[in-house]
Amino acid sequence: MQAYFQKLLAYNLWGHQQLAHQLESQQVAEDEASLRWFSHLLTAEQIWYHRLQGLPAPPTPLWEVRPLDTLRSEILVNHGLLEKFLTTTTDYDRVVTYHNSKGDAFSTSVEDILAHLFNHGTHHRGQILSRIRELGGTPTSLDFIFYVRTNP
Repeated sequence: MQAYFQKLLAYNLWGHQQLAHQLESQQVAEDEASLRWFSHLLTAEQIWYHRLQGLPAPPTPLWEVRPLDTLRSEILVNHGLLEKFLTTTTDYDRVVTYHNSKGDAFSTSVEDILAHLFNHGTHHRGQILSRIRELGGTPTSLDFIFYVRTNP
């Protein structure tokens, strides 16, 4: 299980970095909707990491819009934290109890949290790629299969 989630983490990093490059190269790096989704998905990663560690949520608002340069840095920070977590975690069945942003309590396994975290990123990257197309750009695919074909 650890190797599988490490592969998804590597794909997540690749997808985030490719997306940042596409926003810049398609000249939409200042599009507010794209930056809002990108900021949101990185903030959500930070929130989930904190939950996995039993820490209070970070103070960053969930839908705050941050500039692309800041997001590029956050990609690396998030990746490092999640990578460290995955190298030290062996109990994927462990149940984590936490509160969502509305204050409701939930209990979810580490395995399901990680699956959600990576799927959540894929979902919002797809929204941003659609936005690039709406703005007249030509986004390239960030599908998992493209990642594994080029990163064996």
